[in-house]
Order: sequence, then C-alpha cells, then structure tokens
Amino acid sequence: VLSAQECIEETVMMGLRLAEGIVETEAISAMLTPARLNRLIAGGFIDRANGRLRATADGRIRLNAVIAELLA
Repeated sequence: VLSAQECIEETVMMGLRLAEGIVETEAISAMLTPARLNRLIAGGFIDRANGRLRATADGRIRLNAVIAELLA
C-alpha cells in the first residue's frame, strides 16, 4: 500500500511521461518546490498551461533528471 506522498510521486513520475502531462492539483503543487518547478519551466523543460504540467520536447529527452529535480 502506497502512502499519499508516494501516490503523488507516482503520479508525477508516470504522468509526465504522457503527452498530456498531469493535472496540477493542490496536492501536487504542495509537494513540488516552487523554485525547482519555476527553474524547470524557465529552462524550457516543463510547460504549465491550462492547469496542467507537461514535459516539453527537451524535458522528455531529459525526463529522468527533470523528475529527479522535481521530487528532490
């Protein structure tokens, strides 16, 4: 059985692998460090639009590192 935090981590890890990305829920927003997320957005690795977070083309190439940074 996964804890609530582990479920969110799994959602981020698996969801960012999908083209549609993940819905940016309050729980996900609370878990992600804003500075890290903003740095990845500014670097062109994550796109935030319409309440969703998606890996960009560059982000998908480096997705393991992007996810590691988000969940650190």
